[in-house]
Amino acid sequence: MTDNGTQHSEGQKALLELESKFTAKKSSIQGTNGMQLRVLALFPRLFEDYPYPVVVTAAILKLADWFRQSNNVLKFYIYRVFEQSSEAHLPKLINTEETVRRILPVLYSNDYVARSITLR
Repeated sequence: MTDNGTQHSEGQKALLELESKFTAKKSSIQGTNGMQLRVLALFPRLFEDYPYPVVVTAAILKLADWFRQSNNVLKFYIYRVFEQSSEAHLPKLINTEETVRRILPVLYSNDYVARSITLR
């Protein structure tokens, strides 16, 4: 396996590790939202360490899924990750339409806060 292929697989492993931490059901003092916020704070570093289109696309699609399914606090912090990575890493996105398709249902929500976060 080439060095580039090894780095791609390391990026995928790092993304899977973040996903398992985000979805873990912890019963600690910090709570689920605290752990999820910590995981979201690690995404800009993931993008810097593994700036490959395949890894960036997989991570953005995962963030889009979480955006659609999460509460408004997490939606806001996911938006912040998108905002931080917009200039450097969003152009590497392979499948923009799928990302928009995953976020779009939030615009039809009755929750005006969720809609306003989505429109940002």
